[in-house]
Amino acid sequence: MHWTHTLVEWSTYAFGLVFVRLAYRQGVRWLSTLLTGMVFGLVIELALVSGTNASYSYGDFAGMLSLRGHAVPLW
Repeated sequence: MHWTHTLVEWSTYAFGLVFVRLAYRQGVRWLSTLLTGMVFGLVIELALVSGTNASYSYGDFAGMLSLRGHAVPLW
């Protein structure tokens, strides 16, 4: 994997942590909205990639979530 892929992936995780911290400071409502959106997006992406006729696949990343042999990056 090229070093730029690693840089983008870890930068995205860092921004995610910043957003979680900012949402936490605004209150439970904002934090729960942010986390729900993150989980919803990940579940939808995983469902689409692992569908019965899905032929799309991602490369290898440090953080991957897998279902039925198909994986999506956490970022």
